[in-house]
Amino acid sequence: MNRGPPSTENFWIETGRGYIGAAWYWPEFGEAPPTAVLVVPGIAHEERTMAQGLAALAESLLRVGLPTLLIDLHGTAQSTGSLSDDAIGDRWRSDIRAAIGHIRQAGFSKIIVVGVRLGALLALDALGDETKLAMIAWAPVTSGRRYARELKILQGMGAHQGAPGAAAASISIAGHDIPRSVTSHLASLDMAEIVAGLPSHMLHLDSADHLDTAWVDTYREHGVAIEQSISTEANDWLLGGHDSPPVPADDIQTITRWCSRVGAADSLGAAAPPRRPTLLTEISFESGGKRIRERFVKIGPVGLTAVVTEPAESAPDGATRVLLTLVGPGRLFPEFARREAGRGKVSVRFDFSGFSTSGRRFAGHGGEFYSLSNQLDILDAVRQLQRERPEGAMLLGFCAGAWSMIQAGPQPGVVAAAAINVALYRQPDYVLKEYLLGPGSVWSRGLSFLRRFGSLSRTIDSAERNSSFRSGPMRWLKKYRESGVPLLLSFGASDLGLIYLQRRLGTAHDDERRHGRLALRSYDGLGHLTEGAPARGRMLAEVSEFFDAVDRRIANATAGIELSATGAHSSADSERATMPTTGTSSVSR
Repeated sequence: MNRGPPSTENFWIETGRGYIGAAWYWPEFGEAPPTAVLVVPGIAHEERTMAQGLAALAESLLRVGLPTLLIDLHGTAQSTGSLSDDAIGDRWRSDIRAAIGHIRQAGFSKIIVVGVRLGALLALDALGDETKLAMIAWAPVTSGRRYARELKILQGMGAHQGAPGAAAASISIAGHDIPRSVTSHLASLDMAEIVAGLPSHMLHLDSADHLDTAWVDTYREHGVAIEQSISTEANDWLLGGHDSPPVPADDIQTITRWCSRVGAADSLGAAAPPRRPTLLTEISFESGGKRIRERFVKIGPVGLTAVVTEPAESAPDGATRVLLTLVGPGRLFPEFARREAGRGKVSVRFDFSGFSTSGRRFAGHGGEFYSLSNQLDILDAVRQLQRERPEGAMLLGFCAGAWSMIQAGPQPGVVAAAAINVALYRQPDYVLKEYLLGPGSVWSRGLSFLRRFGSLSRTIDSAERNSSFRSGPMRWLKKYRESGVPLLLSFGASDLGLIYLQRRLGTAHDDERRHGRLALRSYDGLGHLTEGAPARGRMLAEVSEFFDAVDRRIANATAGIELSATGAHSSADSERATMPTTGTSSVSR
């Protein structure tokens, strides 16, 4: 069992304009060298794409002894604020400078900045007068104006063009609304025009057709020693459109070797060795007019990275909302957790094993979306919550996370569950020994085997959606409904998961709803990655209402038990009055 680097620590950095999420990869033994690495990612959809590759890079750097700091920018991932906040360019400059300051306060005399895609342009814009820096530009965005045009093209290619209800002139990609203020700021940035405070050494790592670029000549004229290296992986990693982007192993080794060599050149004559800094693992800030609190925690024996979000000025009430995963599409889960905290509810969101900085159950880089491991992670989270919060757990998952949630089943302590755009047609992936002798049908085990051949994945997806055989998730769904645990299914009106569900249930669909065994909501204008601001808002509001109704039912049932113990009347009638019928369908909202 490989649980990843045990010395990875998640925390926040205060920037003067808010807090940014961060993670230190720090050597477990011995003194740290005088050189540290700062990794500045892209934003929005690209941050999700590159997340696993950057975690793999940090681990590689750690193996050669280089402490590495990964950060989130304002309005992304675990940071506070949103992309629509005013003066976003100044906020991002503050973020990067605060990260540099944090590294210097730890005692490092040299910093290597790795900027990936837009992160390279933003880092150069922010560095200014910083000294003793070296930098790697990894597949950099060199022109903010051209990048904004590329975003508009990507939006036009998406299934949800224009994201109905998004702010005027905003760009919607993969559930992220990128406002005009962001693209306006980016349009003012060009690498060839940033010539003040340049680093002394640079590595430009990019595909061969992007190495011959004007900014490289300009920087060399200003005395920067630039090395260039061809990447054969960056395009597939960052722009390939994979559900699970491949880890760019060769690029990571190129960067690791360069950082090790540059760091070693400055290792002599250093002062006192750097010290592990004191980390800010709990913060309090205002969200939606309410003061809320967030803190990083670890879940289970594997060490899943989790964030607890709760009201800061009052005790939380009701069951704990357990969100799968830390971020979600379009930053869905931080948004939901912070809004729930403003309503007096506590949430725990976590990444599955192998994702981000969560530990691993099995060897290898990264996790898998459809995996037995994810089911085990959910069980670990529910068990830990049972010990810490007896009020119970309400699970909320999206797509593959919801698939694993339904697979895990209605475990003790789970009082409700909600699934967003779950792929109910997706057959389980069986391990090798189960291909011939497994619990599923020959059909599902055969598809699982063929899925090992990546070139067949699209064909297999189509076969699963159109198969007349009953899928594993449909069997799990039946067990969930029969358990009596309230379950809400929310879909975009044209989502493939909803189409499959309606076809598989057939005439039983109305019967399921009529008897209250199936709570189903669908929304016009909601894309698979929760694109479409109005529909997304309605969907999240109805998830909150669904959870609130379960909270009321439990509270009334508890009150009824207490009253009956004293000879008073039962609260069953009150419970029925406050728990809405779960068999209704709000299709085409």
